[in-house]
Amino acid sequence: MSLARCSVGAFHRKWMPTMLVPLLVVLPTNFVALWLIGAYAAERAQAFPHLDVGSLPGPWHLHLWFLIVLAVFTAMAPQLDGLAARAGRWLTRVPLAPVPLAVVLILAMVLISRGSLEVIARLTWPAIREDWLTFAQFAYLPSYLLGLLAWHHAGLREALMSPRPRDAGAWFAVVVAMLTVLAVAPMGGPARVLEEAAFALAMLGVLSYAFRLLVRERKPVIAFLSDAVYTVYLLHYLCIWAVFAALGGVIESYWTLYGLAVAAGFGVPLLVHAYPVRRFELAGFLLNGRRPQARTAAPASAPAASPPELARAET
Repeated sequence: MSLARCSVGAFHRKWMPTMLVPLLVVLPTNFVALWLIGAYAAERAQAFPHLDVGSLPGPWHLHLWFLIVLAVFTAMAPQLDGLAARAGRWLTRVPLAPVPLAVVLILAMVLISRGSLEVIARLTWPAIREDWLTFAQFAYLPSYLLGLLAWHHAGLREALMSPRPRDAGAWFAVVVAMLTVLAVAPMGGPARVLEEAAFALAMLGVLSYAFRLLVRERKPVIAFLSDAVYTVYLLHYLCIWAVFAALGGVIESYWTLYGLAVAAGFGVPLLVHAYPVRRFELAGFLLNGRRPQARTAAPASAPAASPPELARAET
């Protein structure tokens, strides 16, 4: 949508700070979180001798890897969108309904992406699978590309973002099929990767339909929660581990501790978003990458952000 509105340069000036500024601001808190994780690790064996709480995270980027990967995708978006526009025109001639077309596309792109990863691992970089930032570029690029393709293909866009009952039924059938395969004949290796890709895509379709039924209008509480997602994403990890480190050796019930961590992981970031982020432009810029001029209305002469068929329909 942004690429339809503005030039490539304006696109990058708008979106790259939105990811990179909060990334650089919040990244130092990751080292605090890692320290808290270490403090919790010292207590957990004594506090929960009967419960295996699993391995503890350790990479420097922690959850912020997503912003790094997304920034790379955004940098490539103009070139990828050009390819998607040409592919979208070709896909309109493919005699497949939108749901099976989306499934075929995601499976094909996952095969190509993971195949490329294996070639690199065998020829030049054996440890590429262990480098999460690089691995994630390959793992999530198919989903990003499918989103770009959907922007240029009306049927895909509708099936993914606002599915009709028929499409929702097809997505639900895919979910059931994948769960049945998992229960009856669990697979591993590449087959499991493809199964998970199809399942995730189908769940997206099912959830899109569910929210379409449940959310009929943009109420203030929904608007606030939608707006606060970024702040919650950035700050929740620190809040969770602060609770675990502070109370891990005090509260004997693991699930009580877990519930408090979840409450803090949502509650504290929501409060931060409600007050400093929404009320002060500097906080909004540092934590959400919002520059003051970005809040002004777009000029009346700005081109439409809709694909051609949507623009004609709106006219």
